[in-house]
Amino acid sequence: MKKCIFLVGISVLAAFAANAALSPAEGPPGAFVITPGYGYNLAGSGGGYYFLDTSEPTDPIFRYWWFHQWGSQGWADNDAYWTTTTHFDVRFCGLDYPSGSTLYVGSNGLLGFIEEGMDEPINLELPDPTPPNAVIAGWWDDLDGTEGGNIWIDRVERDGVQALAITYQPQYFFEDTPDDPIKFQIQIYEQEYPDANNRIEFHYYDVIGNSWRDAGASATIGLENADGTDAALYSFDQEVLSNVFGIRFVDQMVYESQIGSFDLLAPPDGVEITIGDRVIFRWERPSYEGDGELTFYMLFADNPELTDPVELDVGSATFKEIVFGTFGLDPGLWYWSVRCEESLMGNTRMADSVWTFDLVEVIDDTPPWVTDQNPADGETDVPRGRNIVFHVVDDISGVDTGTIVFTCESASRTSGPTLSVGGAFNAIIPGQLDINDSDPLNVICTFDPDQLLPRDTIICTVAAGLADMYGNSTTQDIVWSFDVRGAEVEESSWGAIKAVFE
Repeated sequence: MKKCIFLVGISVLAAFAANAALSPAEGPPGAFVITPGYGYNLAGSGGGYYFLDTSEPTDPIFRYWWFHQWGSQGWADNDAYWTTTTHFDVRFCGLDYPSGSTLYVGSNGLLGFIEEGMDEPINLELPDPTPPNAVIAGWWDDLDGTEGGNIWIDRVERDGVQALAITYQPQYFFEDTPDDPIKFQIQIYEQEYPDANNRIEFHYYDVIGNSWRDAGASATIGLENADGTDAALYSFDQEVLSNVFGIRFVDQMVYESQIGSFDLLAPPDGVEITIGDRVIFRWERPSYEGDGELTFYMLFADNPELTDPVELDVGSATFKEIVFGTFGLDPGLWYWSVRCEESLMGNTRMADSVWTFDLVEVIDDTPPWVTDQNPADGETDVPRGRNIVFHVVDDISGVDTGTIVFTCESASRTSGPTLSVGGAFNAIIPGQLDINDSDPLNVICTFDPDQLLPRDTIICTVAAGLADMYGNSTTQDIVWSFDVRGAEVEESSWGAIKAVFE
């Protein structure tokens, strides 16, 4: 005979913080790793949940709270259910249940947010629109607690996160000899991420005895939404549980926003770098299934713990080119690694390794120099429409581009005739100088004259004072020249003389 027992407004009291636990030492939750479930595999749907279990090497570890009889409800019956209220907001399978909502606690290993069917002893394969729906099936089976069984419900807190812990201990299989009870616990955590389903965990202390129904062989384990159309089913009538075992159900978005492990690639650990070297740092891109953006930060510190680091935001790239001498690190041993952050949930993860490099200082007392002139020094028959290109090089500290002063002159107008319609010819050739300093060690300069070069010897000058980033500078002008293709003059006429200077 089925029974309905209503305990409206029952207060859930906090359990002792010092309750003994059977779990290993706890730390922050690790990255979630999906494992194939039994029956239906959630695979990104199922009421918006993923699940994983203790078969993973790190998470979720078995976490079980022991309770004393006083300060908690001791419910025991067969095919019955009781009511209590939540003390925090719950989002379950995409629906919101505000703090104070009714939570139905069934004697057959079921919790739920809809009353109908909460005393049902015959488990179904989820999803199924038949009541009960909106259920948390920690161990849905035909259980019996009349032979000394108890269901405890406690309000607890761990690592600053509140939870409801509903403990079935001990419980028996209906019509089985009650000499080897099962013991398990359902934990509902408060919402840890905005707009995410609350985390739910099942923890199994003792599930192996002398019954064919042990280990979940006749039970349903999973979560189902409010209309019974979608479910995260872990198992149905399958012998898959073991003692000291845990299952975690986590919101799909929370799982997908986890950042996978990644490591450093280059330069090699322990490399020596000379100030002035151009070095490309590289690292792996971690796996990530969320809808956010990944941003990487390079960390440089003088200690392996990377405390008080120099931090460099490199955006979404997985490499960064650094020219030492222009990047503010002193000579010595440096430790470096990379932190990754995602924008959707704010999750972060460090690279698996911290590598070192030895930054070595060299004496630099040489100023920059000019090379690779085009047109080259002494070149003849240069077309009038040519640009002038030259490189300013400093292979240690890099070029101070603010010290590049370039002029281009017509030689005959500098020292030759001054005849012109409006007065003396202007020797300086006007134009624009473009400076490409993407490589500070090899700066490319391009002079684009405002008009065609005159038919003459062209004198190019980089003025004294050209300096590197250490302040080493030239004391004399750097000069080269070339000849622009001349015009043929067949007769001495005003037009021919004029053509020479056009």
